[in-house]
Amino acid sequence: MIDPTEWICNKESTYSNLSPDEKKAIGEFFLIWSYFESEVLSCNGNRTSFTSLASALLDSEKISDIGLDELVVYFQNRYVSGGVFNDKYDALELEKSRNPPEVDEMLLNGTSQQVTKLIGCLFIVYRFRNNLFHGPKWRYKLSEQESNMSKACQFMIKIIDNT
Repeated sequence: MIDPTEWICNKESTYSNLSPDEKKAIGEFFLIWSYFESEVLSCNGNRTSFTSLASALLDSEKISDIGLDELVVYFQNRYVSGGVFNDKYDALELEKSRNPPEVDEMLLNGTSQQVTKLIGCLFIVYRFRNNLFHGPKWRYKLSEQESNMSKACQFMIKIIDNT
């Protein structure tokens, strides 16, 4: 029987060179995203489900319990340099999600409405998912994803616990 982790380590140095913590964060992200999409997004991560989730959290007054502002600051620090988008922003490949305006608004305007911030954050986490599931992260910077994966997992867990 082939051990999948051993096999991918032998096949791909991009993965074998990751630290145990990086590998763990990526695996946890896959697991938590799958559960999150099933339980919170009715098995369909998209603009409609993100908007519905944001409205529900706002209506229930639980939007302040999910760590949204901390994640917004993290994303702003990661994707904006000197008031403009940087190369890490480009690597999100937001055009594949039809360039959701909430992301740009959330990243460039710290005074955005909570719903806009939440939808923007959800789209970035969704891009993490798509870039991992569909392969672009294998082409570049898989090793720089530990913090992204960990923060995204914590965010999704807080949302699950508050819905």
